[in-house]
Amino acid sequence: MQASSKTLDLRGNNTTGWAMANRMNCRARLKEGEQAHEIFQKFITERTLPNLWTVHPPFQIDGSLGTMAGVAE
Repeated sequence: MQASSKTLDLRGNNTTGWAMANRMNCRARLKEGEQAHEIFQKFITERTLPNLWTVHPPFQIDGSLGTMAGVAE
């Protein structure tokens, strides 16, 4: 668990929508709620359109759906 958390720390959160969703899910699974919430806020403010679709050309639904899975996690 510590190795996973350290790896996520080293990779950072500046990435595409689907990868942010993956990191958010990993943080939630590791019971690191504060970090998962930070990623969620960054995703919503920087990586989504007003309709909550992911901003990543041409189109990525996995970021939007993956992030909602992170909220459920």
